[in-house]
Amino acid sequence: MSGLCHIRWTRPCAASIIFTTSEGELPMERLSGADATFIYTQTRRTPAEIGTCLILDTSDDPDGLERLATLRARMLAKMHQVPRMRMRYQRVPFDVHHPAWVDDDRFDIDYHVRQAQLPGPGTREQLLELLDRLLSSPLDNSRPLWEMYLISGLEHGRSVLFIKTHHASVDGMSGFQLLTTLVDLAPEPEDIGAPEPWTPARRPGSIGMLWNAGIDHLKDPLAVPRGVARLTTDLASTLFSTRSASEVLGASMAPQSPFNRKLSSRRFVRFFELDLAGVLAVKNAAGVKVNDVAIGLIGGGLRRHLERIGHPTDPSLVTYLPVTLGTGAETAGNKTTVVSARVGTDEPDAAARIASVAAQTKEAKERAAVNNPPLILDVASVAGPAFGAALERLAVATRVTEIFRLAGNLAISNVASIAFPLFSLGAPVEEIYPIGPISDGMGLNFTLLTYRDKVRFSMVTDPTVIADPDSVIEDCLTEWESMRAKVLG
Repeated sequence: MSGLCHIRWTRPCAASIIFTTSEGELPMERLSGADATFIYTQTRRTPAEIGTCLILDTSDDPDGLERLATLRARMLAKMHQVPRMRMRYQRVPFDVHHPAWVDDDRFDIDYHVRQAQLPGPGTREQLLELLDRLLSSPLDNSRPLWEMYLISGLEHGRSVLFIKTHHASVDGMSGFQLLTTLVDLAPEPEDIGAPEPWTPARRPGSIGMLWNAGIDHLKDPLAVPRGVARLTTDLASTLFSTRSASEVLGASMAPQSPFNRKLSSRRFVRFFELDLAGVLAVKNAAGVKVNDVAIGLIGGGLRRHLERIGHPTDPSLVTYLPVTLGTGAETAGNKTTVVSARVGTDEPDAAARIASVAAQTKEAKERAAVNNPPLILDVASVAGPAFGAALERLAVATRVTEIFRLAGNLAISNVASIAFPLFSLGAPVEEIYPIGPISDGMGLNFTLLTYRDKVRFSMVTDPTVIADPDSVIEDCLTEWESMRAKVLG
């Protein structure tokens, strides 16, 4: 990739708790165990961050200065709809309970909403280079966990709106709903009006956080015993059902792969797209879902990659698949569980691979709908917040997930489907790409979203995992042509 990109600075499932002071009651939200896990297990190399990239047709305002001011004004006016965007998390001393969201008394919209300029000629390669750099730079955990960039200078009069958030704050679906505050259904932006007055609530100190944690535990003294009982019951139920102990615990028992290793702090992101009509044709001919086609495609693409680098394709690689349990409307936190599936790297026949994936995902999602989430999502529900947090950090330090591949070999997530055109800041949204996280022990992520007539994929990895990410994209596109020919005849 050529050229350097220049950034110009132009100046949650959570429980409600109350912190009582002489000045009155200050409402806070406590992170759930699952959300807090993202905080406990992240490192400077592996922040649990996700993103969304919108490509806009801004040929009428190539510099983007007017849109930058509009974007900041819009975000300020919408803050009351997404109050967590002015909150940061605060840890409880000794981790005796999970962190809480508190108002950021130094919130600065200019810090969070920034402008960047691509150098000429503004190619897609230069855009990806900039996104690589932005994804390689972690969010500031002492501030609200989001950043937004309006990137101008993309070829053909395009601009890019890139939003980066933290997985502890939003998951894929609720992050998508957060995105709706930035888009319109008509070319003319809605009249947002003036921002509502806002005064940050006073943040509690260490004593206050400890006091509140104690009150919370007193309100629910049986939380940990319930978690232990749930785990015991779930493990016992494996004797009389098709569930395995590894499924209850959340261990995927994945085979060795090049993608399960300790990561660096650098990230690569790549995009590719497929015609929705072609995907639907394959889906209908195979009698499966769009997600099954996507997983089968990725499995076939990775089979080609593994063959090229001389790595065994059998046994098949295993993916973790996030499954949304709620609508996300109740809270900005995460309401998901995970299931695992073999992606079929051991199967050369595309039709057979898709059929296998469909059978696996159908059965796994049916079980997920009626069973408790796996323990790996919330160790603290069994061990308690302090001990659970210590166990999760110990797992990171000892590289347990990397060595035993507890989280599978890779992640594949299907975020949403949008059939109608969107507009942002008065400009048509031409393309949307969701971007998922990677971590030690799982250095490859595919995330997809259907927008109008295209299914768009992002692939995120680490240069120490895949040195040539473009070759993997080519493998997937080659596999797509082979799959279409096989399934459609």
